[in-house]
Amino acid sequence: MFQQNQVLRTLSAPCNGERLDRVLADDRWQYRTQIARGVCEEFGFLDARGEPQVSNCAQALLKLEARGRIVLPKPENCNAANAEPRRREERVPERVALPNTVHGAGG
Repeated sequence: MFQQNQVLRTLSAPCNGERLDRVLADDRWQYRTQIARGVCEEFGFLDARGEPQVSNCAQALLKLEARGRIVLPKPENCNAANAEPRRREERVPERVALPNTVHGAGG
């Protein structure tokens, strides 16, 4: 099992540069999550259950992009962070009176 800092360390290692570049150049990957899955597959980044560590890998890829080492595609859903809160159409129901103690709740 790789921890996130180990994922970043592995991807940052000069000896792994070609492998990472090969995954990034693959035309199958259109989205960042797909790239992270491909990197997990290539490098064997699996958790204790044997599942790909997509989240840890995606965070490591973002750090590598911030350092100028790689270029990732633009985020697909960039409006989610700037979305306005939505208002409910119906009113929220009035509060229900609760007993002061757990014993008063009955059972």
